[in-house]
Amino acid sequence: MVGNILNILKYIEALQMANYPIPQHYIRFFGGKIIFECIYLLKNGEYIKRQCFTITCPTTCEELIMFVKKIPRLLDWKQTIIMQTKQMLAYDE
Repeated sequence: MVGNILNILKYIEALQMANYPIPQHYIRFFGGKIIFECIYLLKNGEYIKRQCFTITCPTTCEELIMFVKKIPRLLDWKQTIIMQTKQMLAYDE
């Protein structure tokens, strides 16, 4: 319990020192589609939601081809999350 409280305090401290807008990335699945979205927390406490891209779960050859074509965007999504996390934590390689 104490460890969780310390983690929350570190998170609050990071939020106070963070550069706004703060992105929160998530992925959801609905209707046979994987939807990659981001919610940005603004300094005034409001949120802005942005849908980055959507991938249809392939069930046919054509859908599989489209899925493979979107893999670079998926990898860009991953790299963006890594870079923003490192920036938020002030991590230098």
